[in-house]
Amino acid sequence: MKPPASLQVARQISARHREVTGRPAFQAVSTGDRGALYIYEQIGQDWWSGDGVTAKQVAEALDQFKTGGVKALDIFINSPGGDIFEAKAIHSLIRRFEGERVVHVDGIAASAATLVAMAGDRIITAPAATWMIHEVWAVAVGTAADMLAMAGVLEMENRTFAETYAKRTGQKVEDVAAWMAAETWMNAEQAKERGFTDDIADEATGDASALAKALNDAVLTLRTLAA
Repeated sequence: MKPPASLQVARQISARHREVTGRPAFQAVSTGDRGALYIYEQIGQDWWSGDGVTAKQVAEALDQFKTGGVKALDIFINSPGGDIFEAKAIHSLIRRFEGERVVHVDGIAASAATLVAMAGDRIITAPAATWMIHEVWAVAVGTAADMLAMAGVLEMENRTFAETYAKRTGQKVEDVAAWMAAETWMNAEQAKERGFTDDIADEATGDASALAKALNDAVLTLRTLAA
């Protein structure tokens, strides 16, 4: 069974952006006492290709940051989503980080990747970036009882996601649930209107822009050394 067409589109956008930027699926770099996680791939490991960002990778990176004295964290997202349980674990790991947490949506935050984004104390979306929320989905095999049981799990997870979004955005759970059911795509302005992002990058402070440049310079340096 193929994933919904919306996820296929989101994956194509993510893959194209990663191809243009040259960044691999996951990177963890630090500049002084500030660290950055680049989540530029699907959430969870792909069974076929081995690609994807896992909670284990994030946990290891955060442990290294802690050892290195990192006190603030930037999370850069360009992801079509993926495994909701990996997304929950990554969300929890980021929330437990003892310091400022700033999420930057660079290209697309779709599906499960939006839950990761909700971990930020502050969320900044690039002017041309895209958000997409929808109901969770799954593939099930078995009897009628198995199908009913899976439906119950999906309903539970939909509620969990809706409540998490509502808590972070200030929206009503019922309204968020309706947006999920309708599969809602948002540009930066729409995401800000609905509370999914606090700022649009051009409206962010100069400090944030300087930080992004410093971190990008660090990535380029690491890439040069690895060449």
